Amino acid sequence: MNSPESPATSPATSASLIKRHPVAAFVAIAITLSWAAQIGSILPIGNILPGILAELLILLGTAVLVTGSASGRPAVRELFRRAFRWRVAPGWYVAALLAVPALNMVIAAATVTFHPPAEGWAPLLGSYLLNTCLLYTSRCV
Repeated sequence: MNSPESPATSPATSASLIKRHPVAAFVAIAITLSWAAQIGSILPIGNILPGILAELLILLGTAVLVTGSASGRPAVRELFRRAFRWRVAPGWYVAALLAVPALNMVIAAATVTFHPPAEGWAPLLGSYLLNTCLLYTSRCV
């Protein structure tokens, strides 16, 4: 008997397509959903940060989907094992996080363009750390 699903849209066909072209599948799925999340975040509220947070989940989900479809559960376990492995000492991560603002302050002081922020340092540093960590994480997943 004929099934209501066409062969082009069956889950088995989608999985085999992902298995044959995993990079293209990842790029197509991740870019489409990430752009949709970011545009869907900017248009109604005018802020991209919720779209970037959604992008983190989209990239993670797409990586797991494509890895699982292409290579199975052992590959997904290996993906997570490698993602959470420290590659350098934790001090280097702290140095990388603080190097940009420190260098900016040194250059501003040397060029006599340094002005303390009007709202104070705490909101500025909190915003910087949040955005840096979110943007770095979303680009590395």
